[in-house]
Amino acid sequence: MEKKAFIPFGYQLPTEKSRSSTMMSLDEFTKKCGGAHIKDAKKIRAVKNKTLYMKAELEYKVGRILRYFALHVPSRAA
Repeated sequence: MEKKAFIPFGYQLPTEKSRSSTMMSLDEFTKKCGGAHIKDAKKIRAVKNKTLYMKAELEYKVGRILRYFALHVPSRAA
């Protein structure tokens, strides 16, 4: 009979090993540049070469809670 190896389950979010200078939460971006009075050029500079992320929960159907993590990685080609 062959022994089965135990493989521990785990996962890692992209924000855990990234430098904080390259990451920005959507809440942080909204506080910094969320108003209509902020020019688009300033918004573009604020997110240039940054990865935007958001962690949240959503109640779905009867008492079911969905936890999700959204991530936007910028294009490095430009």
